Amino acid sequence: MITNNEQKADIEELPLSQDLLQYYKNRLENFEKDYEQAIKLMDGCRVSHEEYFNLTREVQKKTKEVTNLRKLLSDAQLAIFNERNKLLKVLAENDELKIQEMKDQRKIRYLLGLVETTDEITYFKKGYFKKYLQNIKKKNTGVGDSSENNNKVTVQVEGEQNNNTNPNGIMDEEVVFDNENIYIVNDEIEGLKLTISSLKAQIDEQKKENERHIEGYKKDKQYRINENESQQKYYFEQIISLTDKINKLRSICRENTKELIKTKSNAKMLDKKTKSQLARYAEDMRILKNCFTEQKDKCNDLKKNMKIKISKKNDDIINNLRKQLGKYEEELKIEKSKNQNIDEKYKKKIEILNNKIKKINSNYKSLEKRRDCEIEGFTNDILRLRKQLKALENHLVNTESPLDKEMELLNLARNTGKRAEKMTEEIKKYKNKISNIEKQIHTLAF
Repeated sequence: MITNNEQKADIEELPLSQDLLQYYKNRLENFEKDYEQAIKLMDGCRVSHEEYFNLTREVQKKTKEVTNLRKLLSDAQLAIFNERNKLLKVLAENDELKIQEMKDQRKIRYLLGLVETTDEITYFKKGYFKKYLQNIKKKNTGVGDSSENNNKVTVQVEGEQNNNTNPNGIMDEEVVFDNENIYIVNDEIEGLKLTISSLKAQIDEQKKENERHIEGYKKDKQYRINENESQQKYYFEQIISLTDKINKLRSICRENTKELIKTKSNAKMLDKKTKSQLARYAEDMRILKNCFTEQKDKCNDLKKNMKIKISKKNDDIINNLRKQLGKYEEELKIEKSKNQNIDEKYKKKIEILNNKIKKINSNYKSLEKRRDCEIEGFTNDILRLRKQLKALENHLVNTESPLDKEMELLNLARNTGKRAEKMTEEIKKYKNKISNIEKQIHTLAF
C-alpha cells in the first residue's frame, strides 16, 4: 500500500503541463453532462412509474366503490320487495272491507224488508248527501191481487252512476222481500267478482315481484362472475409484468457489475494522472493568491470612496422627504375636519330614518291585528252559514213537503252557497292586499 507521505513526494517530483489540465477539464465537463442526462432519464422513469401506480390504485378504488354500490342496490331492491308485499296486503284488506260493505248493505236491506213499508222511504248512504228509495208495488190483475202483493216490495236505489248502473242513472240492484225468503243475487255475484278480481291482481303482482327478484339475483350472479374473471386477469397480468421486470433487473445488474469493474480500473489510472496535476495546481494557487491580495486592496479603496459619495446623496434625499411629510400632514388635518362634519350629517339622517321605520312597524302591527279580526269574523260567518245549510238539508230530508217549497229551499241553499263563495273571494282579496302592504314595508325597512 502507498501512504499519503509517499503520494505527496511523488506529486512534488512530477512535472506540470497545461495540456493535461485542459484534457481533464474536458473530461470532467463530459462526465457532468452524462450525469445530468442520466438524472433526467431517472426522473422520467420515476414519473411514468408513479403515474402507472396511481392509475392502478384509482382503478382498485373504483372497483371497490362499484361493489359497494351493487350491495346497496341489492339492499334497496329487497326493501322495495318488502314494501310491495306490504302494499299487496293492504290491497287484500281493502278488498275484504269492500266485500264486508256489500254484506252490510245486504243486511240493511233485509232489515228494511222486515219493517212495514210505506209509499216512500228515505235513507242515507255513506258518501252521498241524499238518496231516495222508491217503493214500486207490482200491479197485477185487479184489487184482489194487491192484497197478496203487499208483502212483496222491489227497491230501486237512485244515486251516482257506478260500473253496474244503467244509462238512465238507476242501479241494477233489485232486492225482493218476502215474509219467508230473501233473494239477493246481484250483491252476491258482485262480491264474488270482487274477490276473484282481487285474488287475480294479487297473484299477478306477486308473479311480477318474484320475476323482478329473480332477475336481480341473476344480474348479481353475472356481475360477481365478471368481477372474479376481471380480478383473475388483473392478477395474471401483474405476475407476467413482475417476472419481466425481474428479468430486466437481472440483466441490468450484470451490465452494471461489468461497468463497475471497468470504472475501477479507469479510476486507478486517473488517480495516477491526477497526482501529477495536483502539483501544478498548487503552484497556480500560489500565483493566484498574490494576485487576489493586490485586487482586494484596490477594491477596499474604491468602497471607501463610494460610501462617502452615497452618504452625501442620502442626506439631501432625507431633507427633501421631511419637507414633503410636513405638507402631507397639514393636508390630512384639513381632510379629517371635513370628514367629521360629514359624519355628523349622516348620523342625523340615520336617526330620522330609524324613527320613520319605527312608525311603519307600529302601523304594520295594527294592520295585522285588524286583518286577524276580519278573518275571524269571516270564518265565523261561514261556519254559521254551513250549519244553516246542514239544518236545511236535514229538514228537507225528514219532512214531506211539496215540490214548490223544496225548490224554494234549494234556491235558498244555492244563494247561500254563492254568498259564501263571494265572501271567500273577498277574504282572498284582503289577504293579497295585506301581503302587498307587508312587502312594501319590508322594502322600506331594508
